[in-house]
Amino acid sequence: MFETYDRDDVIKLKGAQTSGSEHDVWMDGERGLVFKVPNTFGKVWQKMSAEKAQRDLESMQRAGVKFIPQETRGNALVRNGGDICERTRYCTIQILYGMPNPHASQQSHALTYVDLYHDVAMQRQLLEFFLQGQEIRERDGLGFDMLGGQILSMVPSIVSPFAKEINPKVSNLLVADTDIVSISDLHVAGVKKGDIIAKKGEVMQCDTRMYDFDRKGVVGRAIRSVLLKLQDAQDSTISSVLESFNFKTGFDTDRTWVRRMVKTLFERALPKMRAYAESAI
Repeated sequence: MFETYDRDDVIKLKGAQTSGSEHDVWMDGERGLVFKVPNTFGKVWQKMSAEKAQRDLESMQRAGVKFIPQETRGNALVRNGGDICERTRYCTIQILYGMPNPHASQQSHALTYVDLYHDVAMQRQLLEFFLQGQEIRERDGLGFDMLGGQILSMVPSIVSPFAKEINPKVSNLLVADTDIVSISDLHVAGVKKGDIIAKKGEVMQCDTRMYDFDRKGVVGRAIRSVLLKLQDAQDSTISSVLESFNFKTGFDTDRTWVRRMVKTLFERALPKMRAYAESAI
């Protein structure tokens, strides 16, 4: 699912634009595609090459992770409106998993605690992702990112005495609200227009870049330390959620101070999460 483009094949970036911690993103509802190119912040802490992006993708494939179909074009020439083109290390093109327009016929949303509270099938899908992430970590030394920025942004609501109800989301896991049908061809990913990408209720990972713990040098070791703590926090959070639904994950939430801290925060958050879920019936 990786191609190198040294010739002048221009990728036109169109649609609703947003930025994450690694990529600038365009969601093109007209073509049913998502375009991702490395942004400045991502280049600081992530190894932003097409080869590393492909390595992450192949690691997920070996573990059986369900991810949104995509292809990565290395050394890509992109154009964001106008006549100015820019060469980027890579451009990832994904099938748009639901449309950004709220009135569109195909929709999806990030997996939430409410989804999990009311649907055992969602709980089982989350458990599968979690166990796949543990396999990836053990086999390939990479960190599987499901929560995205949620791991930090939820802390104020958890500790605030004024927040009585909260509904955390697993930002990088998207739930299909309808059957998701591709409206474009994506030949490298083996997708044709009209193919069903996911059935209603199916969960898929939308971010196929992972934490890379193989770092050298003073700066590299500092980044590695931060990434290891983020991964510990993520895994402890997801494991605690699953165990609150009586699933056994085998994850030791007492092993490090980060895991213990997250476990304590989760115990404080759980009544607020349940209050929100019960009011959403």
